[in-house]
Amino acid sequence: MGRRMGSLLERVVDRWPAPGWLREARRCQNPLLVRPGRRERVVAGLGLVALAFGFVIAALLTCQVYADGYTVEGEQAGQRSAISATLASDPAIPLAGSEWVVPALATVSYQWQGAARNGIIPVSSKLKAGDRVSVWVDPAGMITQEPRRHTQTVLDTLATGAMGVCALLVAGCLGAAVYRTWSMRRRCAQWEAEWLDFATHGPAPGR
Repeated sequence: MGRRMGSLLERVVDRWPAPGWLREARRCQNPLLVRPGRRERVVAGLGLVALAFGFVIAALLTCQVYADGYTVEGEQAGQRSAISATLASDPAIPLAGSEWVVPALATVSYQWQGAARNGIIPVSSKLKAGDRVSVWVDPAGMITQEPRRHTQTVLDTLATGAMGVCALLVAGCLGAAVYRTWSMRRRCAQWEAEWLDFATHGPAPGR
């Protein structure tokens, strides 16, 4: 298995920079660009290894996000409970004309362990005082948010994985483009220097 992976990596490294180099060689008639040199192959191989390592790290972070979300789901499900409450006031919108942006708020009254309590929650503007609603409370009886749903955990996990993959691909493409551009310019400068030396001093012995 190791030999197969090594052979596959060697073929990829050997072919990966070639199309760009060949196009540049045809454009400027530079024989030094016909094939990438050993330095370019080494850098390409190291880049692929770093990219693979980055994908492993991204996968581990994504799994950790899912595990953390799943843990929070269980904790909140065990600590929060839904109870019935009554609207003590009509819903009010904090900012006039912003009902599509800011939810209406209303004061609710509810019973917790035999004691009357009040709180403010976002509700539909269609409700009115006296309507019954369901609210979530924590172990202390204070109004809190609904427990985390598994759907939210899955969405956070997918978002983390997608952002990690996109970041790695962007970083890999930018790094490859920058290095290839620099290396091509270096070889073009080397080719021009050799032509200048040939024009000035003639062919070197043995050429």
